[in-house]
Amino acid sequence: MLKMADDRLSRKAEGDLTEIAIYGFENFGFVKSRAYRDNQLVLLQMLTEHPRAGAIFGSKGDRRRFVHQAHAVYDRISGNSIFVQRILHHSQDALRHLP
Repeated sequence: MLKMADDRLSRKAEGDLTEIAIYGFENFGFVKSRAYRDNQLVLLQMLTEHPRAGAIFGSKGDRRRFVHQAHAVYDRISGNSIFVQRILHHSQDALRHLP
């Protein structure tokens, strides 16, 4: 799926990508769904190259959020790599869905 070197996607983030693709296909068709998914993958690759690109999110300051179109990527930085926790729609309550 996505080659993120030492960086990782949580199982929930992988599930989020799948749900985004299914919803997109069902509501917007294959071409638009595929383009949106491809943009999400490009974003994830960019975040591996620039792990501090997202804005600090949360009271502890150890989590970052990068908003892209209708979704936001939530990750934590560990050394020079990231761990993507979730990819959530802007209407979802992030604090409810994040560990």
